[in-house]
Amino acid sequence: MKKLIYTIVFSIFLLYACGGNSSKTEKEDSIESSIENVEKTKKGEKEDEKVANCDDFLKQYEEWVDEYLQLLDDYIKNPMDATLSEKYMKVAQEAGDWIQKWGNFYTCAAKEKYQKRFDEISKKIEKKMEELGIN
Repeated sequence: MKKLIYTIVFSIFLLYACGGNSSKTEKEDSIESSIENVEKTKKGEKEDEKVANCDDFLKQYEEWVDEYLQLLDDYIKNPMDATLSEKYMKVAQEAGDWIQKWGNFYTCAAKEKYQKRFDEISKKIEKKMEELGIN
């Protein structure tokens, strides 16, 4: 049963990562956000500020991943704890939000070093799930 739950949660994460389950409204929001970012850049936003935003985003994303992995460990140890189950489901749903947010940081995603770092952080989840036998 635990494997089924983990498989479902991981599938949700992958669907969001691959762009599945996106509604038209979410895509429109993403496009509008991208347009706003382009307009800010055209108004003379400094390259250093964009880099700081990318670094800040990746730092926050890594903190979320670390929180998720710790919660996953706790949940594995005690799957009957209702509070852990609720927290786990909430954090698992946030995975899709992070993928969508990364799409909004297209100027960061377009730079190889930031995309590589994002992928490295994301792979921590995959590695942990493999270690736990959840795949």
